[in-house]
Amino acid sequence: MNLIKTTLAVIIISCSFIYNSTAQTTRTVKQDETLKGRVMQLSQTDTPIKKEGTVPAVKDTLFRFITKFDKAGSTSRVTAYIKNSINMYSDKKTLDTTITTYTHHRDARGILTRSDVEQGPGEQMRSVISYDGGGNIRQDSILSAELKTLYKSDETNRLSEITMLDRKGNVNIIVKYNYDQRGNESKTTNFNTTGKLNSTTYFIYKTYDTKGNWTKRTVQTDYKNGTSSPGSIQERAYVYYK
Repeated sequence: MNLIKTTLAVIIISCSFIYNSTAQTTRTVKQDETLKGRVMQLSQTDTPIKKEGTVPAVKDTLFRFITKFDKAGSTSRVTAYIKNSINMYSDKKTLDTTITTYTHHRDARGILTRSDVEQGPGEQMRSVISYDGGGNIRQDSILSAELKTLYKSDETNRLSEITMLDRKGNVNIIVKYNYDQRGNESKTTNFNTTGKLNSTTYFIYKTYDTKGNWTKRTVQTDYKNGTSSPGSIQERAYVYYK
């Protein structure tokens, strides 16, 4: 498996959603955010911002995700449109399309115990997400790449830390999460294998819909060497079950 496909799978899993047992909220697979209401479909775009002294900005949307949910609130399908890295700084409009499907398993109480994830066509990527007795994510295993991600939650059941492991079980990356007063992700801090800071990503929220879910935010990453990413604007549109 090449690096682009592995990275794509991580992005898709990070931006797709699963059901929280309260029946009136929806949580991300990473569980670093809780959406309000029963979402039928969520569309998200990611458009880079041009800044002085940075590499040329992408001329149109870099990512677009469409996530569909069943009536129980569980993710059934994620379609990701991602600009190929070869032409990401060109005028080409070609987007790679990847479809990911989810099969959820629950115990007698209705608590999530496992989610089987397949990325097609031809099962390009298969992974298994496992949960603890409270339905909080604990491990995500990409089977074909033999990669694992371990998750920790805080006392409010929000994601507090993830640790990505390589095939030999060695730590690749550690990421820690912070939240604002609304419960939205406000900052993520990325550390390398020795525990030293790699980068910090900041999220600033601009607008919300009538249910209180964010519809627009800016994202900026600062690196340990003092440089910054071009940044991006992320926008969402929601469709709710009646």
